[in-house]
Parts: sequence; C-alpha cells; structure tokens
Amino acid sequence: QRDFASAIPGQQKHSLLAAGPTLLLLLLTLNSLFQGLYGASDNQTSWFFLSGTGILTTLFSAYGLLLGRLTRHSSSAQFRLGRLLLMQLARRRTRSVGIAIITGCGVFMVVAVASMHLAMTFDPTRPDSGTGGFFVFASTTAPIKVEDGNVLGLERDAIVPLRLWDGDDAGCLNLNRALRPRLFGVEPRQFIERPAFASPEEVEALWSLLEMPLEEGVVPALVGDSDTAMWGLQAKTDPETGTEYEYQNDAGTPFKIRVVGKLPMRLSLFQGSLLISETNFTRLFPHEGGYRAFLLDADDPNETAVQLNRDYGKAGMEAVPAEERLRAFYAVERSYLAMFLLLGGLGLLLGAGGASIVVLRTLSERRAEFALFLAVGYEPRQVRCMAVLENCFLVLAGIVFGSIAAAIAIGPIILRSQNTADLPSLLLLLGSLTVAYLIAALTVTYTVLARIPLDALRKE
Repeated sequence: QRDFASAIPGQQKHSLLAAGPTLLLLLLTLNSLFQGLYGASDNQTSWFFLSGTGILTTLFSAYGLLLGRLTRHSSSAQFRLGRLLLMQLARRRTRSVGIAIITGCGVFMVVAVASMHLAMTFDPTRPDSGTGGFFVFASTTAPIKVEDGNVLGLERDAIVPLRLWDGDDAGCLNLNRALRPRLFGVEPRQFIERPAFASPEEVEALWSLLEMPLEEGVVPALVGDSDTAMWGLQAKTDPETGTEYEYQNDAGTPFKIRVVGKLPMRLSLFQGSLLISETNFTRLFPHEGGYRAFLLDADDPNETAVQLNRDYGKAGMEAVPAEERLRAFYAVERSYLAMFLLLGGLGLLLGAGGASIVVLRTLSERRAEFALFLAVGYEPRQVRCMAVLENCFLVLAGIVFGSIAAAIAIGPIILRSQNTADLPSLLLLLGSLTVAYLIAALTVTYTVLARIPLDALRKE
C-alpha cells in the first residue's frame, strides 16, 4: 500500500502548483456569491449551485493541501498519540479526502434544503410582504359595482378593488403550462400611496412600470411574484426584451402583454397571475364591468371573511384571510422541499454506507500496523482510541465542510427573500447527523479492532 508520509523530491513544488487553481476557484466562488446576492434574482438557483460547488471544491482542495503539508513536516522521531494521528491522516490522503467528500456533499444538500424549508417564514402585516399589508383577499364570480363611492359597503380607503380576467393559472397549483395567464387590473397609484408589495424606496418605481409607454399593441405587465416568473412562467422580465403573451380583447383584436417586471417577494397573493393597469384593462375588456377581486384591511380577518361570504354569497363571494391564502401557497412549496429533503436523507444514508465501507477496508488493511503498535508496547486501548479519533476526525471534517458550504451558499437566497432560517432546528439537524455518523464510525472501528491478532505481523 502506498505510503504518503515520505516526502518525495518536487512534492512541495507540486503543492504550490495545486494552490494556484485553488485560489482561482476561490475567486470564482466569491463572484458567484456576489452575483447571487446583488445580481439578477432570476438566476439565484444557478448561483446557489455554482457557489456551493465552488465552496465545497475549495474546502476539499485546501484540506488535501493541508494533509500534504503534514506529510512533509511530520517527524518519525515523535511518537506521541496526537502526532501519530496526524501522520495517519496524511499518509492516506486520498482516502481521507474521499471520506470528507462523500460526507460533505451529502450534508451540504440536506442542510441547504432544510435551510430553504425552515426559512419560509413571513410577516403578513408588513407592506412589503406577500400580503402587501392587507388582511383579507376576496374574489367573486359576478362583478361588484361601486355604489355611492363604496365597494362591498366599505370606504375606499379600507379596500382596494381589482378587475379580473379569467385565464390560465400559472401558479404552483397548476402543473400545465400557462399560455394566457390570469390578469388583474390594478390602479398603480393606490399601491404607491399605501405603499404595498414593495419597500418604500422601490414601490413607486415598481408600480410605475404599469404605466410606461410601449409600442402599439403591447401592454406592460408585472408578474405576481418571483416564483411565478421563475418557475410557473419561466418568463424574462424586462421593459424591452421581456417575455410576451398573446391575448384577444373583447372585440377579438389580438394584442400582446409584455412582462416588464415582477413583484419582488417569492410568493404573494397574486401568484400565478399577471398585473396590468386598470386603465389598460378597461380599454381592452370593456365588457368586464365592475370588480371581481378585493384586498381589504380588517381588525378581525376571520370574522370579516365570514361576513363577506354570508352577505355576498349570491355573487359567488370567496373571501379568505390573506395570511391563510399565502400559507396555502407555502404549503405546496414545503411539500416539494420535504420530498427533496427525504431524497437527500436517503442519499446521505448511502453516503454513510460508502464511508463506512472505506473505513472498514482501511482498518482491515492496517491490521498488521496495529499489531506492530502492540508489539512495540502500545496498549490495545490506545490503538483503538487512535483509530476511533482518526475516523471521527474524517467524518467531522466532511460534516463541517458541508455545513459551511451550505450556510454560505444559501445565505444570498435567504437574505434576498427577507426571511430567516430557524437556527435551533438547523443545529438540531446538524447534531443528529453528527451523532449518526459518529455512531457509525465507532461501530465499524470497534467491530474490526475488537481483536488485534499479532499473527498479522508474519505477513510483513
């Protein structure tokens, strides 16, 4: 078996040459993180995988270089237990790095998916959240007209009426591709004055996009949320080169709707829909008289929703608290993440099995070495302790590298979504993974080294 402890001529030169690509990879990883945090939000998933892969590769490369450095500076004159442990790690550098890679990649995927799962929290009272600061969302099948300046018996400052054209649902509840997404006709000035669905610094620039002039026959629109733009529609949002959809107005004349922007949050009350200005809506669909969707302020959202359903049941009223509607969208996304988390857990179990096989083979090949330790005076307990510490260190290195890579790579997504990860739950998950891997390493080590026969020396 190959012994990496002996330094060969030119080894230091090769290590220096390997450090160059590692530094270059680190710079590329930092660029990926910068793009994920400050670049276009359409490519956040791509930057997540690029930065995560780069961080893992950088950490594993640095780990391999560190072990190589230990081979050059290890002295066989020092036989303390700690020194022997480091020498053994460095001798089998390929296997040491291999176990770290198997463990680290599995931990990276599980922790990253768990972070996304646990970070899906929101404050429905915030104006820049997916509810826009509203408390009740209502829709009807029959149009509701304005009477004496009131809508649904409420003052106009307590309700925002919306016009609605039924189209394809482009949200997470529809598995088919939306050709003509549902349209909401909104009055931009109402959302700018509140402000709603954007931060105070960005709200005017966002909603003013609906009133920007475009070429003849093209109407500007906003996507209801970033998840719809990325996954449901796979649309490009740009005033000049945005994705366009073909519609027909009430007279049968075709026109195009161009996606010029999107609401910044991942999920909102308008998921699966496009938003156009009320002026364009009434011009294109004059037969859609009245309002069919409403955003309301309410002291008691549940009671308000029940009362609206009771009073306007003949109009097909369906009113729900805004937070409840938004949680239904989050529940779908949580289901997908739970499925990926389960698959990641199965992959992690397979990785643990692979790492155990590598450890088992390494220990079996070193039975003569362990017998030599006994022959020169080491106690069996010391030999087992050294083997246990070595294998635990290999497993912990992979867990630490995977956790660091996941934490850094997922950071831009969590920061840009204005969510926070559940740190205690993540620590509990990491603790469980660590305990499971350590138990596996201890079990394999003590099983193989339960008896160290001195007869193994006869083959040396």
